[in-house]
Amino acid sequence: VGLGVAMLAGSKLVGLEVANQRVEAELRRDLVILEADPGSISDSPAALAPSKSQPQSADPSPLRLRSGTLRSTTRLLPPAPHFERIWHSLNANYSSLYSNFFLLNLWLDCFDQAMVLAPYILVAPRLFADQCSERITLGTLVQTSNSFDKVFASLSVISENWGGINEWRSTLVRLRQLEGGAR
Repeated sequence: VGLGVAMLAGSKLVGLEVANQRVEAELRRDLVILEADPGSISDSPAALAPSKSQPQSADPSPLRLRSGTLRSTTRLLPPAPHFERIWHSLNANYSSLYSNFFLLNLWLDCFDQAMVLAPYILVAPRLFADQCSERITLGTLVQTSNSFDKVFASLSVISENWGGINEWRSTLVRLRQLEGGAR
């Protein structure tokens, strides 16, 4: 039951991880391009559009070097408008990813707590039985609880690692997409 609901609660995680990996790869690529050739991103049409928050200027201005000489340069426009779309994509991806992880972890934590109480609920009628021959001792109740806990811990390995399994599955999806694009 726990694994089935965990699979349902985490079913969107693979697609969200793939989308997140794609946007992060685009951001890394653009940052490398920005470092290697700032003009390619800073002078892009998206960057040339005026920003509402701050006026931008591309007028040549002198630059004083450490040696004290002046050099005329063209001031590059900031690349913020270019990265605005990527920032919004990252923000949306992480919001969806975190809310889905929250639901998955909420379910797993609630299920874990329910499984702590389950042996006591199942054995309580025998603890408080009317006839002495049907009653169990507190030691038997604790042994039952410990046995139940060990079995539950063994069976919950997959559901506890479901986030890592989804991350691995999303990496496989991205590698298959890469292989498909390379052909």
